[in-house]
Amino acid sequence: MSFSYERNSGLCTISNMSSSILPAGYEEFVMSNDVTLFQRTRGEVSVLFEKWPYSSLPRPSSYKTILQNISLDACAEECTRNTYFQCQSFGFSSVRKNCYLSDTRAGQEGGRLDYHDALDHYEYRRNGTMLQCSHFVPL
Repeated sequence: MSFSYERNSGLCTISNMSSSILPAGYEEFVMSNDVTLFQRTRGEVSVLFEKWPYSSLPRPSSYKTILQNISLDACAEECTRNTYFQCQSFGFSSVRKNCYLSDTRAGQEGGRLDYHDALDHYEYRRNGTMLQCSHFVPL
């Protein structure tokens, strides 16, 4: 998975291509001073998110999509790949293996999270940059 960001237009394009699956690797990417390419090289996607244990967004309606029988890392990846809305956070139940995607951050909910005995809340890390991608390019 990769995405490119064009500074002049602000266009962000998500793709499920990366240098690791292209026959010639990096040689097939075109160099440009205007476009920056980001790609996942290894590791868990969940490290992109900050965890608040035993917490959830105050309003259950803030969760737009519920995925069942899924791992934490798969849930985090679903948040990064979501094309229906800009996923900014998610709740995850390690007991039920349920994932609750949201387009809301705690700061938009008055800066607070509610206690929840079966859910942990995850948001993109504060030192990261959230880009709104408007195009998805499948293989």
